[in-house]
Amino acid sequence: MKNVIMKNSLLLFFVALGLFSSCVKDPEEDPTIFPPTGNFSVDFDGQTFESSSTDVAINGSSMSLIAIKDDGSYFRIVLPQDPTVGTYNWDILAENSEGFSLEYYDSQEAEPYVAAKDDEGLFASFQGYTDTAELVILEIDRTRKKVSGTFKFTGVRFVDEEQTTIETKIFRGGIFYDLPYATTPIVDPGSTNFLVKKSIKTDANNVISSTEYYYSGNKLNYTLDSDGTRTNYLYNENLLAQVNVFSGGTLKEKLTYEYDSSARLVKFVKVNIITRLGEKTSFTFNSDGTISYQNYSGTNLAQEELGTSGTISSSSCIENTVNPDTSELQVLSSEFSFDTKNNPFKNVIGIDKVHFAIGDLPLNFIGNITEQTKQIDDAEPSVFETRTYLYNILNYPTKVIHSNGLGELQYSVDYIYY
Repeated sequence: MKNVIMKNSLLLFFVALGLFSSCVKDPEEDPTIFPPTGNFSVDFDGQTFESSSTDVAINGSSMSLIAIKDDGSYFRIVLPQDPTVGTYNWDILAENSEGFSLEYYDSQEAEPYVAAKDDEGLFASFQGYTDTAELVILEIDRTRKKVSGTFKFTGVRFVDEEQTTIETKIFRGGIFYDLPYATTPIVDPGSTNFLVKKSIKTDANNVISSTEYYYSGNKLNYTLDSDGTRTNYLYNENLLAQVNVFSGGTLKEKLTYEYDSSARLVKFVKVNIITRLGEKTSFTFNSDGTISYQNYSGTNLAQEELGTSGTISSSSCIENTVNPDTSELQVLSSEFSFDTKNNPFKNVIGIDKVHFAIGDLPLNFIGNITEQTKQIDDAEPSVFETRTYLYNILNYPTKVIHSNGLGELQYSVDYIYY
């Protein structure tokens, strides 16, 4: 009976919004009427933000919500206690206000517009800022695991590094309706238990493939591809020692890794069992933090023919190679830019020591690559690839879109986590 009353109350609330807004002259004050299930929307700057995806977690100690738009902008709401139906603001939360957060990011890397107290804290001395933050929880359906509510706030942020000037943005008529939520505790961003469960790749022709990941603790045990390929990962203590790739139950490829006494990768060998061909890369660690390498090719038994060589740093790869058209030596340089978020595989044991061995990857394994430029000899560098990300509330990618230097879609990858 209580749930029935609550649902009726919620319906009457949105009906009341509709009746009230029909009498309001100023269209900027009109809230969204009858939002669709799973919708998050809010008005500001004469426009309406409507989410393309949401991520909500509610547990015994907090509620966190993130709502993302396709252009990368997003809202983040955090309530530092187990939510109940009612109104929340700075005054009501009082002693438990630490962690209360209403934020808007107009891009992934931008400083957010935040709801802040106007009587204490960083923004209290600025005459142009007045706090209007309010979060209203209208319904929590613990059976269906859905939550609905409204919010508003005046966001504020500093314009300069000296923190002498602010800018504000007013967010009104915010509504989230029937959003699904997870009941598992929110994982701390520094936790080592956040692991990829499945990746789904969609190419430019909408052809879909996927990989599922299985672990023993934080060690990668094996993966299963949608085409039936199984890849087994073998460790020597905490170092990845060998990777075996099977197709149809038949061993197809074998990758082996060798390390020095400081647990640094010094040799990587990849052989194709079917074609009986192989390649070997040796690595030398330099005093300036870079790594030099030499790549050899040959059979599955021996790889002695030197092909390419180069140097890898945290943000670049410089390779000495041969022009396939002129057979002349050339230098191919790649420069990389990164975000400041979490690499989806950062918590997998051993991957950080070998990820660069595959080739054309820098040493940085903390963030995610956002752009790669390439340059041949002294020619002007050009953009080779850009990557655009959507993130979950813990700043792990949930989707990455790969585009070429012309901005044309190449493929995208969606990540699902345990």
